[in-house]
Amino acid sequence: MWVRELKTVVAIILTLGIGASIAQAETKRPHLKKMAPIVKHQTAPVAVLSAKMADLIVLPFKTVTTGDPNTGICGNYNPKTGYKNVKFRVKNIGSASSAKSVLYVAFTVFGDGQQSSYWHGFVKNVPALLPGQSRVVKMKVPAAVQPNQYRNMIAKGAIDTYKQIPELSDTNNETQGHCRAPLG
Repeated sequence: MWVRELKTVVAIILTLGIGASIAQAETKRPHLKKMAPIVKHQTAPVAVLSAKMADLIVLPFKTVTTGDPNTGICGNYNPKTGYKNVKFRVKNIGSASSAKSVLYVAFTVFGDGQQSSYWHGFVKNVPALLPGQSRVVKMKVPAAVQPNQYRNMIAKGAIDTYKQIPELSDTNNETQGHCRAPLG
């Protein structure tokens, strides 16, 4: 009979949440077995943020620039045809693969005596990149933006401009180069 009364008392104590009383009672009665603690498991999934992320950067094709007119973006200048291509290197410096993306290439010319500016924009597809992998993207320089002795050109490359790819940083997604024809 006293066992049933003990069970009733323990049930009341557990119901009221007085676990400290049980712990004290157990230390006074070492012959009683300790019960395993009750652990409530979470049933909803928990979102865990991963430190592994892609990080796309845009660099000039050549890392060493020799100054205008032969910059790393514009390449060599030909007096008859101007610049052939601009080249950018898109690299994933993150620790996870990136999704495919788009490199936005813009050309701006200025200084043709009227201080006017002309802008031409293009997009080039860039495939998915593994961590550490890079891809060279080149764009033909349109005749309308070719610099000469009266005007200069800026070539700009920007990746993931709409921030669709989760990245470690979006502050390193573009670069530009100032390209000008040699005076002569």
